[in-house]
Amino acid sequence: MNTVTRRWLQRLGGFASTEGERVAGRLDAIRAGYVFCGILCTACVVLDWAILGRVTLTTLPARCVWGGTMVLLGLFSRTPPDEQSWHATIVAVVTAFCFPVLVLQTGGAQSPLFFWNIAIPLCFMAIAHGDLRAVAVSTVLNAVGVMVIVGSGGGGLVKAALWGGLSVIAGVTGMYGTYAHHRVLQAKLRHERERAETLRQLAESERRRGRFERLALLGQLAAGVAHEINNPLAYVSSNLRYLEEMGARGETCAPEELAEIHRESRLGVARINQIVRDLMSFARDDSSDADTRSSTAEVVAEALRLGRPKLQAGVRVIDEVPAQLAPVRLAKGRFVQVVLNLLTNAVDATAATAAPNGPELRLSAREHEETVILHVEDNGPGIPEHVLERLFEPFFTTKPTGLGTGLGLALCREYVERVGGTITAENREGGGARFIVTLPMERPASLGSVSGPGVAA
Repeated sequence: MNTVTRRWLQRLGGFASTEGERVAGRLDAIRAGYVFCGILCTACVVLDWAILGRVTLTTLPARCVWGGTMVLLGLFSRTPPDEQSWHATIVAVVTAFCFPVLVLQTGGAQSPLFFWNIAIPLCFMAIAHGDLRAVAVSTVLNAVGVMVIVGSGGGGLVKAALWGGLSVIAGVTGMYGTYAHHRVLQAKLRHERERAETLRQLAESERRRGRFERLALLGQLAAGVAHEINNPLAYVSSNLRYLEEMGARGETCAPEELAEIHRESRLGVARINQIVRDLMSFARDDSSDADTRSSTAEVVAEALRLGRPKLQAGVRVIDEVPAQLAPVRLAKGRFVQVVLNLLTNAVDATAATAAPNGPELRLSAREHEETVILHVEDNGPGIPEHVLERLFEPFFTTKPTGLGTGLGLALCREYVERVGGTITAENREGGGARFIVTLPMERPASLGSVSGPGVAA
């Protein structure tokens, strides 16, 4: 489908998504109108033959000039419809000279075309698209043309003035209609701009809301993350202090012991680096990332690393997510935020559980009909029925004041549904709650036509 056709379909169906597309659609309509009118004016030479009762080319030059002007303006016009241009005025001037020529060549005041002089300003009201100047020029020149036609036919000054007055009355009516149309058009354009700005602000507000909720979740984990960093940092510092003390005493370290100290220190630094990278990746605003695919297993692993401080408080985590699952259609940062929200909510729900084996979380996933289904289950007290109905509502929370924003699960649902997925909650038969996240698979484009070793068919 070419660009012009797409714009016309959007304009007729109201599907233009941006102000630029809407303006382009109106411009295409104006240009198409000029071309259509130009072709029609030229083709009406057949009407001249019917009036004269014979085939003649005397009216063809005037019609070609008239119609050709409109066709050229339609083909090369680039002025947006809400800006003043000279296009309609040029058409008005050309019409004011060509149409009287046609009337005079087909019988003058006795020609059936003569009575169209009154309608010309009204026609310009329709095709000038709010250009009051063009209608005013058409009114004045058309009145002069009518008076010339009547005067050349021997109608006298009074009759010429009468027809000129009628033409002016029609023109004034056309000017009022054009003025009203111009005001309506400007109001519509202003409304569209305001609507586009409102949608932009709403999108920005939604983006900020998601970022604030992510940072709020990160803040809840901050104390535990600091402790998580202190552990590897402590034995790295201990190893360095041990080497310094040995150096101060003039002692040398055995190669095996030195290698072990070096290995432990590297592991500690790698652990700190991993924690910092996970935090930076999670806190980063990835709403504009081009890559919207992510691996469920990698996302769950990162969420467990980020939530480790909270999960270490006596919570048993069972990770049964296979690594071979197909990638899903959700950005990694968004997906991590979803899983981390579900994990932290599950930990809070199982904090006072009376289960024999203590708090337990289970994560599992499977593929089903071009989707990946992730289960996050806990053995807590479950979700009351009256809470279950409102669980994903914005600002609804059962946590004490100051401990929950009520946006976490609402944002989870928004992120998942935005890519065509679903998220639901239910109570397990054996006790506890289960959250079910269903996301569409994101297959590589080449899989539809290429299959071979190492490529899932």
